[in-house]
Amino acid sequence: PSIAYCQTSGVAKLENNYIYIHDHDAPYTGISLHSLKLAEITMNLIESTAEVPRQFSNSQGVMITECLKTVIASTEINGMRIGIKFANKIENEDDSVKIDDSIIKCCSVGLLISKSQPELITLDGPDNVPQQTENEEDGNILVTNSSKLHRLQLKLKDDYVLPNIYLKMTGCFFDTCYYGLMNETEKGQISLEQNTFNDIPKAILLSNECLGEEKVELVLNEFQLSESFDYSDINF
Repeated sequence: PSIAYCQTSGVAKLENNYIYIHDHDAPYTGISLHSLKLAEITMNLIESTAEVPRQFSNSQGVMITECLKTVIASTEINGMRIGIKFANKIENEDDSVKIDDSIIKCCSVGLLISKSQPELITLDGPDNVPQQTENEEDGNILVTNSSKLHRLQLKLKDDYVLPNIYLKMTGCFFDTCYYGLMNETEKGQISLEQNTFNDIPKAILLSNECLGEEKVELVLNEFQLSESFDYSDINF
């Protein structure tokens, strides 16, 4: 099948699965999840064959759209065009993503937050500031209270684009990809801590709208290139 596992709505918990793609003749997807309340992906292996050149592969390891809460842990993805892809086109929905202790290797793009239509809010007074709890576990990671968000919006002067995808990634290993993490939407907020990017020419790629303390946080990440690394010789 072109999609190994697909689900729309409800709750999905996927654990200890092995998905293997035998060829690159069609756009295959390992796991495809949409409009879920919760998605948990734990200790899965998704990989494609290395016996056939991967240059023209259109496969994706995991694709998740409009999922309120996603947790990925101890999962490996190997040999895809896109390892993990997230998107959220629902303007008033906040999606939180946590990825821990996972491996993405030999992919053209390790992780992609896909562009969606921006949501603009205009400040007419303090009552219009979106409310955030002081110790909110999910949701906005870098702007944790309404007063800080209000000050930020006043500083920017123009209308502020409110994020609707909040990614927290810790302890993951990206190996031999061309792009490590790509955020092409101003509505994506990323927090990366203690991750390793090995032999990746462009480890983190952000659009201009994604720059700033309220959109990106990098803590104790490691970026390394081996002496013999030549991305033109790698089969991905």
